[in-house]
Amino acid sequence: MATAPPVPPQAPAVPQPPTTTPQAQSWPLYDLFLDVPHPASSPKCPPHFVIGTPDNRSDLVLKEFGGADSISKIARFAFPDFDDQAPLPPAPPNPEVAGGAGLNRYDKYWYHHAGFQHHTFSLQLSDGIRVHGHVRCYLPFHLEARTRYDVGRRGIRAFVLLTRARGGDSLYSSILKTVEAISAQQGSTPPDFHPSAEPQRAFLHALHRNHSTISINYVSKPDDKKVPMAVSLQGAEFGNRPPYLPVDTCRFLMPVSLLQPAATDPNSSAAASLASPMMPLFRCLGVSHALRLLSALCSERRVLLVSASPTRLSVCARSAISMLAQGLLHWQHLFIPVLPPHLLQYLAAPVPYLMGISARLIPRIDTIPEIGELLIINLDTNSMEIRNIHPSQVLT
Repeated sequence: MATAPPVPPQAPAVPQPPTTTPQAQSWPLYDLFLDVPHPASSPKCPPHFVIGTPDNRSDLVLKEFGGADSISKIARFAFPDFDDQAPLPPAPPNPEVAGGAGLNRYDKYWYHHAGFQHHTFSLQLSDGIRVHGHVRCYLPFHLEARTRYDVGRRGIRAFVLLTRARGGDSLYSSILKTVEAISAQQGSTPPDFHPSAEPQRAFLHALHRNHSTISINYVSKPDDKKVPMAVSLQGAEFGNRPPYLPVDTCRFLMPVSLLQPAATDPNSSAAASLASPMMPLFRCLGVSHALRLLSALCSERRVLLVSASPTRLSVCARSAISMLAQGLLHWQHLFIPVLPPHLLQYLAAPVPYLMGISARLIPRIDTIPEIGELLIINLDTNSMEIRNIHPSQVLT
């Protein structure tokens, strides 16, 4: 009597994350990561390197900003204090000349470094979508004395994270801080302790994939269940080594603005701008001057923010956009939180804008021909100045 052959056991079904249409997806967590040297770096300074995303959702950003010419321009935004026309800074004492160090006047000792500096800038793609750049300047290890951070001068560098997503300033600051820690660990320990051949790339790709997964899960939830979600990564610095896993864990809280579907209309863009806090602007200007700034933006004036700190400029510029977005208004005009010195001629653009410049560049404003009507707000002194605007047109 013939019997049926036994049915082989089936493998358990692997749960798959819910799928969404491309229109319902959020922007990628980042589109491009850059490690760029100072625009006036010495010839021996290592060149820039680029890390893309593990998928093809950021090909447009890579195509427009991944070339050598574009990266050199991005480096100017990453170092807004660099000015071709300014006198060279004095050389530090005890310059290193032995062994052909190839140094210049912009290279620094660790005790001359300004320390932590994080600011943002904005660029625009050919299709009109804004790309936000998050910058963290850092001082790398010496090329020869790699195990001694306190020895020798070296060229300052910057990590730049380009993203089309709005908001999440604190998150991106934490990500760049983690990348710096991974780079420091890579430069000061033998290769056996490295989690992978390229730990920065592995960390960013893992973070990108985890964000894509939780953003899809977030979109599929009902509105009353949507809350900020967290991403945890282990082994970013030392890999999967049991003695280090309890302390080698990174946990990032993703704000709602980075989990929502990508903005496709002006109202969504305005809502996404709400993610930036407004308190930094109120701390600098107070309520009275902040309302005058809001009035100028609603009237589509040309507004110039001034400060000696690039961090303060970028934070307050984004706070102003967030204040405008409280009424679901989206600033669609020129927006450059920190304007590099070589682009000062943009201040004469005959369109409404919100820009920021370093305080030391104020004397050069008078040399710009036909600059037109301008409202200047000094964030350091909480003072306001009008140029070529009749006093009767100013809100008192």
